[in-house]
Amino acid sequence: MKKKIIWNVFFIIVVSFSLYSCNKKNDDWHIVDIDVIYKNETNHNIRYFEFYPKYDRKIQIFEVQPNSEKKLNFKKRCVENFNVKAFIFYRVHQECSQILISYDNGEKCLVYNNGEGSTVKDNYNIEETSTNHYELYYTFTEEEYNKAVDCE
Repeated sequence: MKKKIIWNVFFIIVVSFSLYSCNKKNDDWHIVDIDVIYKNETNHNIRYFEFYPKYDRKIQIFEVQPNSEKKLNFKKRCVENFNVKAFIFYRVHQECSQILISYDNGEKCLVYNNGEGSTVKDNYNIEETSTNHYELYYTFTEEEYNKAVDCE
């Protein structure tokens, strides 16, 4: 549990320093609040990892129970014309070459390379719920689960 907390803190720090950078075009800065909501519409427990095969290392980002959801929140100081989807994807997919989705405590696994599944920003639905507040949704489905193979 302590290790998980340390990794979550590490993740937040990394996100803070490696996020898509806004270009300052004027002095009209504002805070953009972004919720990324992962919905699990399967009957399987899901653990979501960033995977670095070069280092043989994986970092768990979150876990979501069957038929529930997990929300991650990010805040970004930025100017107008901010690209919300680019913000979410730039942070991970510049260095992380794969996403590993583990079902039911490692019984089955699904790996996405950049440009597949949850690494593709167009696979997320986006809503602006209020001024400077956005929600991005990604849904895990049984169809995805059926693509998973036995974990090695």
